[in-house]
Amino acid sequence: MLDNYALLGHVVKNASVREPIKCFEKCQSDCRCISFNYLTTTNDDNCQLNEENKNTKFDALRPKENYQYYDLVIDYNIKADAQFNECQNGCCGTQPCLHGGTCHETCDVTKKRFTCSCKPGFVGKYCETFTCPTGWLEFNHSCFRKFENSKSWHSAQEACENQNSSLASIHSSEENEFLYAHVFSNSFLWIGFNDIKNEGVFEWIDNSYVSFTDWEYDEPNNYGNNEDCAVMQVTQWGDFPCVHTYHYLCRIIYG
Repeated sequence: MLDNYALLGHVVKNASVREPIKCFEKCQSDCRCISFNYLTTTNDDNCQLNEENKNTKFDALRPKENYQYYDLVIDYNIKADAQFNECQNGCCGTQPCLHGGTCHETCDVTKKRFTCSCKPGFVGKYCETFTCPTGWLEFNHSCFRKFENSKSWHSAQEACENQNSSLASIHSSEENEFLYAHVFSNSFLWIGFNDIKNEGVFEWIDNSYVSFTDWEYDEPNNYGNNEDCAVMQVTQWGDFPCVHTYHYLCRIIYG
């Protein structure tokens, strides 16, 4: 315990307790907590649970009058010279990692009680923050990218798959307007809409639900009985032969 010190900027929860041992118990029961600050002059919100400690964020430990700083000390019954990476401490039972992240329990008394391995598209301590790969545009928890090396529709889909994505599906007027404003540049652009399996019944190549369309007047028209794949045209969508070569739009959907 350090008198007149507190770890600043890493509080995850406040509680009201009457003595430090009660603050310790609250810290012990919250797996995010690895240290706590205890304010000695009041019983209201006087217990601050920290997700860091003086070992992980030493610069955050500052003098603060009337506070006491405590590290959470748990005996994991591990020898000091033992090599260990993971153990079982129960912290992953509450599913603390968000967006499908994988939780790993750890028993190093100086560090975190668990860590998260995030799925692609998410970062942060708990996989709480969404992000797109470099060069991709984010909109509504999806990432979009236009590729300007012209390909047939099937080759474009294969190229998207090589980027862990698919030819883009579009599910709202807001998405459509965003893509026309920020991606489209007066060149036909393959998207994932097609009626290859069943003439006249368009579906998205990523198997997502068809909730929005934006066909040009008199489209789709299957001109020549071989137009099965959709493009973004200058203002709206049209159907064209899948063997034509155009730029293409890929989409990664996360979450």
